[in-house]
Amino acid sequence: MFFFLTFVFIDVSGQSVIWSEDFSSYSGWTGIDGGVWPYYTNRNLGDYPAGVSKWSLDVSGCTLSDDNDFVQLLGDAKLNFQDVDGNAYWYTEAIPISNYTEVGISIDLAESGNLENQDLIVCHYRIDGGAWVRFSRKNNDFGTAKAIQTGLLGNTLEIRVRVVNNEGGEIHSIDNVIVSGKLKNTVILSSSSSSISEGGGSTTITATIASVQLVDVLINLGFSGSASGSDYSISNSQIIIPAGSLTASVTLSTVNDTDIEGDENLTVDISSVVNGVESGTQQVNIIIVDDDIPSTDPIQVDNKSPESGYTADLLVDNVLITGCLTADNIIFAGNEELGLGYFDAGSSDFPLKSGIIISTGEVEKAEGPNDGSNASENIGGVSGDYDVNLLTGNNAFDAQILEFDFVPAGDKLEFRYVFASEEYPEYACGNYNDVFGFIISGPGINGPYSNNGENIAIIPGTTDQEVSIKNINNGWCGNSTYYVDETGGFATRFDGRTTVLTAKADVQACETYHIRLIISDVADASYNSAVFLEAESFKTNEVVIKNGIGGSDDLEVMYEGCDNSFLKFTREDNLDQDFTFNITISGTAENGIDFVQTNASGDELGAFPNQITIPANETEVTYYYKAISDALIEGDEYFRLSFLKSCPCSSTPEYYTKDITIIDVPEIEATVPSNVQCMFGTPVATLTVEMKNLLDPANYEYNLDGGAYQNDNVFTINNPVVGSSHIVRVQDKFSCNPATDFTVIIPPVVPIESNAGPDKNICEGETVQLSGSGGIFYQWSCSPASGLAYLNNANVSNPTVDENIPFGVYTYTLTVKESASASAFCISTDEMILTVKENAHFTIGADKTEYCSGEQIQLSASVLNASQGDFYSWIPSTDVDTPNSANTTVTYSETSQSLKDFSLKVTKSNGCNHTENINGILIYPTPIVSLNASSIICTEGNSGQLNIDVTGGTPFGSSPFYTYSWAHDGTLTQPSATGLNAGNYSVTVSDSKSCSTTKNFDMNQTPKPIGIFFE
Repeated sequence: MFFFLTFVFIDVSGQSVIWSEDFSSYSGWTGIDGGVWPYYTNRNLGDYPAGVSKWSLDVSGCTLSDDNDFVQLLGDAKLNFQDVDGNAYWYTEAIPISNYTEVGISIDLAESGNLENQDLIVCHYRIDGGAWVRFSRKNNDFGTAKAIQTGLLGNTLEIRVRVVNNEGGEIHSIDNVIVSGKLKNTVILSSSSSSISEGGGSTTITATIASVQLVDVLINLGFSGSASGSDYSISNSQIIIPAGSLTASVTLSTVNDTDIEGDENLTVDISSVVNGVESGTQQVNIIIVDDDIPSTDPIQVDNKSPESGYTADLLVDNVLITGCLTADNIIFAGNEELGLGYFDAGSSDFPLKSGIIISTGEVEKAEGPNDGSNASENIGGVSGDYDVNLLTGNNAFDAQILEFDFVPAGDKLEFRYVFASEEYPEYACGNYNDVFGFIISGPGINGPYSNNGENIAIIPGTTDQEVSIKNINNGWCGNSTYYVDETGGFATRFDGRTTVLTAKADVQACETYHIRLIISDVADASYNSAVFLEAESFKTNEVVIKNGIGGSDDLEVMYEGCDNSFLKFTREDNLDQDFTFNITISGTAENGIDFVQTNASGDELGAFPNQITIPANETEVTYYYKAISDALIEGDEYFRLSFLKSCPCSSTPEYYTKDITIIDVPEIEATVPSNVQCMFGTPVATLTVEMKNLLDPANYEYNLDGGAYQNDNVFTINNPVVGSSHIVRVQDKFSCNPATDFTVIIPPVVPIESNAGPDKNICEGETVQLSGSGGIFYQWSCSPASGLAYLNNANVSNPTVDENIPFGVYTYTLTVKESASASAFCISTDEMILTVKENAHFTIGADKTEYCSGEQIQLSASVLNASQGDFYSWIPSTDVDTPNSANTTVTYSETSQSLKDFSLKVTKSNGCNHTENINGILIYPTPIVSLNASSIICTEGNSGQLNIDVTGGTPFGSSPFYTYSWAHDGTLTQPSATGLNAGNYSVTVSDSKSCSTTKNFDMNQTPKPIGIFFE
């Protein structure tokens, strides 16, 4: 037997050769054979493998007995396979195809010898390292054949050829390997205008490709420049050029505000392209023209009710803090009456609307205009403070400190501020260098300030350049980018200020931190400086989930096999850092099995992630997914996404949930039309589309002979031609799966005769459609009469039975006639029996709704109609201890607050099953505790001391953040114990959720040193 396998170019318009191999560049005998006598061992021949980089061989599954058993070139520029006795594989390298669409493989196959059925040649491909997909299989004596695969898309392509032959006279050969594809279109970006007014201006941003494609081109946009996300809005941050189109656009509109910002620039570029290639670097530059006239009004300080006269506590709680961040232990050190206040920008052009001002002079003197005289008061301040001395070099005057504890809700802290001074510009590069600092300390912070604090008032783009007059100014010694000259200005009295800056820190959610906001004169008490803290600039995010198919959102459904389903996560605040949060995925549909994450092209990426990241400067992110079309009619399934909506550290957390129902692809029962008439009346044909396995017809749409789609699954044709054929098409309502077509033939005309359809069986909770026919006018009745109330329409041929119908046996009678008239002449009746089988009736619950990490959750079911043969199935089955019992337990070990959902499916012996859910079981983390000895015990001493370090858990809102219980002294409630003898000590640390951790420590004695004397 002899096989020839030839790869040839696919003649498709616009196709280019991506990769080829004709085996002509290698020396003869290149490959592997079984060796020669007396050493019959596999040997590499010719250029293989050192001189071969584009492909490889695998004969590990073969028995090559001698030099007549081989995979090698025979001098004919073909790779030949002879008597391999097993599976011989030829693999290509990973071929880059990311810049191509409609990628194709063409293979000519040939054989020689007496082929047996088990001798074969099989061709596979795989995309991006995924599963191998077979596209050709030939065996027996087939002579020559062609195997072709087209329409491939991805980043890399690999080809595998498997050959099986077992006789010396049987040979396969391959030659001329070519992979071809259509080069992806280059994308060009353009804007309808390069300059737009802040007052209602807009521009159209258009993406263009040169030629149409068979797939959508997706262009993700990026934004940069001095304009922030609050200065504009965009209809969509992604441009989608539909298949068959050359262009698509989005609209960018300005946001009109009253800020005096000057003209700002915005650069829109391409961050990534799917199914296309960016032509070089594509970007459009847009100027947003400020239409606000500079104001001549000053800011107001401590003059606006009710803030006037606020203490430090009230200013922090009611002005500075917002969202889920909580503050406690608020202290002001310095002159609180003169050095701390509330400011309101009012109609001035000051860049911050309102907030807190801390000043080295009287805060009320900060009001404009800048009249040339320098404000300079000695109001007194803090002395001897470690952080102040470190900031000022032990040369501080009028130092003011606002400090407090806070508990962040997320892992990012940021707030906005402006630093201003009367020392600008004269003393910018001299010895007088008024400074300020924001010193943060707590878990994960390690800096040179008190409590390992770190100064986060630093110049953007640096890690250690602190904001000061010396570092930001218009002179030779500082950074002028962030300096604003206010000489002759109206808003404040200060000669200069910084632009709006943002202090940032990485923190740990629900942990306790301390921040010290410090400002100080340096070298003398002259010339006031101030820092303005923007109101409500400690930000949090609220996220909303939208589900969609194609261009439609927000939806509660998806269809199996839809490649363009997506979930869009949107946040209301556009922070300039990535925002990451966790989601819980639950429901009857299994993640990674029933649905998977995909890219925008529909390529499967695996299970849907349980952590979502919204990138910096983006308000939303889109995750694509699809339900796997598994050819099983399972009925509707659903999955639920949930995540924490309320403050993570709240004692009463709230969760946002989104339920999405997965609908099966349509599958049709055999549908037979009726064609009836009464006496000599007009014949009427009725075509009813019946769905398999209790699929709900309402989830699909239908058309007849290419006409308009309708939601009703019944068509009527007056006076049809007997024997004529009609095509009925069924598709999901978003056309994301191939439509199902079937042909019906109009039967001969028969008299009106009722046919109530076959008897049917359903379970409680299910719906079914009756299958009546044989009439023109239909009327249903039922015994017992109560069954009639469960039909959605008693005067159609195929009414739907409501899912709430109780279990039992119902006899439905169908009466048909030629009209609804009481004098109708042609009347016929028939009946069918609907059996509704009993389903499980039960409730499930947990012994409580909140648990600590490591605590056992008791899950139980109360089944009202339990019977022998009931089968129980808890989900997630891998988590619970006994998933097939009515009652079970589960224990989680969590390091952060999490939400758990459970479901129980009970299946009766009659095959009916029902599922109930428990949602929102909260698991709180326990405190992380360590005990450390800070002193040792000498023999017979009692000088031992133990200190407790605690993180994690759910701290109380104010100090003390945890409670402490020492086993050796029930009256001791502090995080340290002193005066200890040698022995074992135990302490239990509890948090606000009563979650506790117990730690033990062995305190050992150290012998006294023995003196050594010399004479």
